[in-house]
Amino acid sequence: MLMQVLFRKDKYTNEVIAFLPEIPVNTGMIMSYMHIGQHDEAALSYYWDTVKANKEEYNDLYDELCEIYEEKLRIKQRINYDLLRDSWR
Repeated sequence: MLMQVLFRKDKYTNEVIAFLPEIPVNTGMIMSYMHIGQHDEAALSYYWDTVKANKEEYNDLYDELCEIYEEKLRIKQRINYDLLRDSWR
């Protein structure tokens, strides 16, 4: 089964971040992954402080995540809120 991932970048710092909406997190949060800091819960409101990252921008982060998740990633362009709510504990 493929895990959904959304690649975005911070509007202010241009740092690329991956959002993983299927990983269980606390209510109102979304799992995120960055080169520095790696996995961490992010407030869902932070998602709105990001913009879509293009393939050139996220390619290194994608490769890093493929090593962790054994290339079972499905890149999505939009967040699925039903899927996200299902991951809240």
